[in-house]
Amino acid sequence: MSKIKITRRDALARFNCFAVGYCNLQDLFYCEAPTYYTCGVYGWNADLYRFGEYTIVTGYRPFGASVPYDLTRKYEDAAGTIRRNTNYTYDEKRDLLNILIDEFLQEVSAA
Repeated sequence: MSKIKITRRDALARFNCFAVGYCNLQDLFYCEAPTYYTCGVYGWNADLYRFGEYTIVTGYRPFGASVPYDLTRKYEDAAGTIRRNTNYTYDEKRDLLNILIDEFLQEVSAA
């Protein structure tokens, strides 16, 4: 499935957006594909990952409520451990990462 282009204004109007820096959640989102992307005069700005009522915006120019770096680091470190574990199959990694994503979203929404 390919990403759909969306404007920042439209995304902020439609979704509950949380901003995360570029590559700060690459291990956590290893098994996920972005739903939307934004771009501007300088090219690609950010990818948007939709999870129910929450949207995580990650890229060069993310937007929305800022997620504390310590929180992203906590989940990225845990996801990296899962991703690098060679004893897990892809499906097992995906299932474990989905659990981590759910926990991450709960903490983000509470912050």
